[in-house]
Amino acid sequence: MKNKVKFRQLGSVTLFVLPALIPLIVFWIYPILRSVYISFTDWDYMTPDYNFVFFDNFISLFQDARFYDALWNTVVFTLGTLIPTIVLGLMLALLMQKAFKGSGIIKFILFSPCMDLDLRSEYGNCKYGNEISASPRITVD
Repeated sequence: MKNKVKFRQLGSVTLFVLPALIPLIVFWIYPILRSVYISFTDWDYMTPDYNFVFFDNFISLFQDARFYDALWNTVVFTLGTLIPTIVLGLMLALLMQKAFKGSGIIKFILFSPCMDLDLRSEYGNCKYGNEISASPRITVD
């Protein structure tokens, strides 16, 4: 009897999780697995025929000096953007916690891009606008 209850619970959980899993599988998991599969071939992306070369692609990759240049550039770019972004974000978070003269203006400047005033659909060339919006419509008579 317990097995039927567990199976029924598993079926209902699967039913609710399936709508989230379908895009995950279609747009993430399948392309990643397909890329791994293609990396073991000599396919040129133009012709339908290909041969399995297994690790030859990776061996030639690690023997190429341009790969290490590109890897170094990636590390420098990642660290050069990640560290200042984290430090600046933490500094701004600490700044936003303190109450001082002008802190309201700074908060307004920082959060104003996040406000959805929906002006584009009201005054722009958008034909129908955004029908579902949490923000109130701004109208000028």
